[in-house]
Amino acid sequence: MELLIRTFFLSIVLIAFFVYPITGSTEELLIQEEYEYLGKKLSPTTFMTCRGEELVIGKGKIKATIRMCKGEELILFASGTIKGKVTFAGAVPPPKEFAFSKFPNVDFCKKNESKSADGNTRLLKEVEVDGSKGLKNAVVAVTDIQDKAFIDKSGKEAPQLVEAELCEFKPYTGVAVSKGMFKVVNNDADPSDPKSAEGVLHNPHSFDQLGAKSSTEFNIGLAKKGDSLEKSVKLKMSKKGSVLRLQCDQHEFMQGWYLPVTNAHYAVASTDGTFEIKDVPAGKHKVKAWHPIAGEVEADVEVKAGESVEANFEIK
Repeated sequence: MELLIRTFFLSIVLIAFFVYPITGSTEELLIQEEYEYLGKKLSPTTFMTCRGEELVIGKGKIKATIRMCKGEELILFASGTIKGKVTFAGAVPPPKEFAFSKFPNVDFCKKNESKSADGNTRLLKEVEVDGSKGLKNAVVAVTDIQDKAFIDKSGKEAPQLVEAELCEFKPYTGVAVSKGMFKVVNNDADPSDPKSAEGVLHNPHSFDQLGAKSSTEFNIGLAKKGDSLEKSVKLKMSKKGSVLRLQCDQHEFMQGWYLPVTNAHYAVASTDGTFEIKDVPAGKHKVKAWHPIAGEVEADVEVKAGESVEANFEIK
């Protein structure tokens, strides 16, 4: 009995002692330095009980993310960071124009800064680049990892929140998960208009979009400020390359686009096209840079434990 107890304890310690790359490599990386978590020092001989679904231990040469917690087992995966820039080499299309007068809530929607000089036309800037051709709103995602825990969680809690603010869906780009939840909140109300004092009516209408082909996912009105919807989106065509498109049936210029993902390793490029994806499992990965209008490009990227790798993407 004593031998069995010792064997069990040793197996638990060894699980916490090693870092296993998620790629299936037989390489074992020994944690040789102390790490700090919630103010406590962790060393190779530290024994901890899992709390929550995920724990990141990050100080030192090796960065590891706990991807599985079962009882007292700590299972670590070596990880690193992908960072870089997305640029657009093509011709930037002019903004789409929509006359405010053709839609409800004219005076309220005119408060949005994306408009013509005379204030009468809403401008939808679908492609935005800076002086270095950095592409704003590009989504960069690791595409070759099927993270069951992430996918299962998305079925209960939406990984993407979209907010209607001043007659605009924010963010313009983001992510969605096939059979996962998707959430939209209405933040608009116009106190100066008795009909819209409690809320400006928005009607988020989402589509599973593949080229010219599309099918509705949800089509629900949000009449009052604070109203929200959280619906499961099937995205049946996502394996063929479809994306989720969002448009307001009340205000056509309110649009958004969301890339289906299967893991949490993604980022949306900032105004200068730069991005950073942390805690990517060590190994070779397929990484996609995608923009709904500009296009997409894919590259092979190798991530090493505890290191940052630069990956730049040019969309033409």
